[in-house]
Amino acid sequence: NLYIGADLDGVVMALASPSKTDDLPALLGASADLQATAWPVRVVAIGEEIARHRPHVIGLQEVWTVDINLTGLGIPVDIDLDYLTSLQAELVSHGLNYIVAAEVTGVTAQPFPVISVVDRDVILVAASSVTFDPTRVVATTFAANVGPVAPGVLLRRGWVSIAATVDGVP
Repeated sequence: NLYIGADLDGVVMALASPSKTDDLPALLGASADLQATAWPVRVVAIGEEIARHRPHVIGLQEVWTVDINLTGLGIPVDIDLDYLTSLQAELVSHGLNYIVAAEVTGVTAQPFPVISVVDRDVILVAASSVTFDPTRVVATTFAANVGPVAPGVLLRRGWVSIAATVDGVP
């Protein structure tokens, strides 16, 4: 679980409430938390852990893409994070090549044009030792899901699976 770095429940509750006066304070608080939990620092530690153990297959939850740019509103918040891209780049810096075998999108939020937050579940495989059958990849959301929870915010959960062969062993 890569964890976005902030509790988004307060933002969702503010967006869902009829009052619009709580939206920006909730968003700014979550943005500050997200920056304080320092994904660029955390991804280095995660990359080091993966490099140390070299798993063949990695199952990931909360693989976020976060784009928040409030500078046009005169607010100095500009966050552009792609957890998957930065994790894969970190792994490459350790000489490791992990590719995406499966992914499914869960939470999507675009409550305003200057905000986009997307959550995915992803399976990475070590390209040097793992093969998988693309016809047996499952990437789906559950039939029963929460759905819209606030304007522009869709809460879905799902799962991914693959049929992998590791070093010739299914």
